[in-house]
Amino acid sequence: MTGTPDAHHGELLEDEGVLLSPSTDPTVEGEIRYSSGALKAKDGTGVFNLRTGGPHAPTHHEDGSDELLAQDLGSGEAPEGQLLRTDGTGGWDLVDYVPGYPAALEYFSDNSTSTTTSSTFQVKLTYTTANLALGHYLVFAQAVLSGSANNTETEGQFLVGATIVQTLAARLSRVGAEFALFSMYVLDEVSGPQTFTIQYRKSGGSGSASIRDARVIMWRLF
Repeated sequence: MTGTPDAHHGELLEDEGVLLSPSTDPTVEGEIRYSSGALKAKDGTGVFNLRTGGPHAPTHHEDGSDELLAQDLGSGEAPEGQLLRTDGTGGWDLVDYVPGYPAALEYFSDNSTSTTTSSTFQVKLTYTTANLALGHYLVFAQAVLSGSANNTETEGQFLVGATIVQTLAARLSRVGAEFALFSMYVLDEVSGPQTFTIQYRKSGGSGSASIRDARVIMWRLF
């Protein structure tokens, strides 16, 4: 082998190779670059840091959200069971997940207490998702209902679009009693935006009906 045009005469050994910094991340699959103080590579998924193994760029999901490995700025370690996900308004949320299982695709809640004396359904919580990719989704919904009098009758409902998925009707036997509205529902082969609603009313008796801790959480199954 001919001599190399560097400071060392003779053969250029493998461990003498230096990757110059182009100040940009790799753009071709299989390429490795030294960029922003780190060795980075690009594969079929995206650009990642060779030292940490974590994604350098956000993971883009079919529903339009982005996901990024969380990192402690002090230790440099990734917190176990947590990652960053876009909140849909330009910011990021730190969300919990069980390793090996996907983080919740959508989660929204209203934990405040609302009260009504109306016999017409009152919307406690409603939310429309971004465009969902065609697939199967698992949805959980819950809320806690109560009445102010011994004979207050309350009713709660969970709707997907205009479809009533779950109804809870209860006649309270004593003041302070609470009843749980709970629903587990599978959306089969749906796509596009989906709207979820939790509503309630006083369906009979005296006093007023109340609702609190209304939550909906959704995962994509496949």
